[in-house]
Amino acid sequence: MAKASTNRLIDLSQELPQLFDPPYLHSEVFEDFVIVPIGSVESVPPSSKADTFAEPAIARRDDPMDEEITAETIEEAIAGRLDEYTSTDGPLDRIAETLSGTVPGGPLARGRLPSPIPPPDCLAFYLPFHYFLPTWWGVYLTVEGVAHLAAKLLALSGGTLNPAEAIAAARLFLYHHEAFHHHVECFATRLELTHRQRLYCAGFQALYSNDFGTDACAEEALANAQAYIKTKALLGSLPLDTALQQYIAQSPPGYRLGVQYAKRFRSNRAKFAEANHASCFPSRPPANSSIWESLGHAFDGISNIRGRVNYIVSRGSPLISRARFRPLLSPAKLVRKLAACGPFDFVRHGAAHDIYRAGNGAMVPIPRHPRDMNKSTVRKILREAGLQLSLSELLAT
Repeated sequence: MAKASTNRLIDLSQELPQLFDPPYLHSEVFEDFVIVPIGSVESVPPSSKADTFAEPAIARRDDPMDEEITAETIEEAIAGRLDEYTSTDGPLDRIAETLSGTVPGGPLARGRLPSPIPPPDCLAFYLPFHYFLPTWWGVYLTVEGVAHLAAKLLALSGGTLNPAEAIAAARLFLYHHEAFHHHVECFATRLELTHRQRLYCAGFQALYSNDFGTDACAEEALANAQAYIKTKALLGSLPLDTALQQYIAQSPPGYRLGVQYAKRFRSNRAKFAEANHASCFPSRPPANSSIWESLGHAFDGISNIRGRVNYIVSRGSPLISRARFRPLLSPAKLVRKLAACGPFDFVRHGAAHDIYRAGNGAMVPIPRHPRDMNKSTVRKILREAGLQLSLSELLAT
């Protein structure tokens, strides 16, 4: 499903290239990180099993190279250690510096907003498909960010939540916040399909940039409102509701209006839609914003965003050794290692792979994503390239 959605977006970018900017984020940015897909982003641990997060089962295995890190492994490894994540120190600043805070929902460096409470975009981020298609677009939750927000919710609840509930709530809240940025991009794309002109990278982004950092930034208020509504609906305890409200109220301008916007979410979203329309078409007469409520699916996703949600973990994080996981290779690193072993030349882009010609003449597909590949995939590529190398020998090259 995720692949089909991406292919549709690729078709759109090829048909209407004027709507998109070429990717300016290269895989090297991610090479200091392990990217871990979150298969079931809205999963909630049964309360009867909440305390089973004490020790990850993977830690009892013998050979780390036989294991792959998963979202469950990550959450098992941080539960019970949330007190280690009371600060926001983490890897996000390096990515934020690279992207320079240029896109709505993009990674936000600490200290950019004058608030002691980090907003969601300091803990997670969204990379829009208008800029990061086909490889890197999607939602990224930093492990440090999820753990930090979980620790904050535990504290704000007076300790009435357990670690598993707090982690699930943090994951849900950050995901739904960033997913709203995706929904805004989808709304802009619908307008672009009818007008055949550049709107998301122009009028939408201009409105966001002008209002960001103030209470006029409706996109961040609505993103927090959606996150609050969805998390409350899925977990729904009074202590969590109280903790979420306090976290939102203490957040920076714009973000701090999330609960207020949640009370009339649809009408506030309609006002936001009209404001973006006015930003894109300033010469056109304004209309009552309620007209946008008649277009009930305007903000629905046009792609499977749930298939594009990842944890991002620093390779130097203690979490890696705690989970007894040794990262293997990203596609970009594998290509460099294969090129060091002999001829390995780029031929063309495929829908989900890049095609290379190996020294034996074989056409070898390499996955196009920033995540580490599993051992079976790497071994298959080695066989196709005609290389008689073990994984240990490959890693040593």
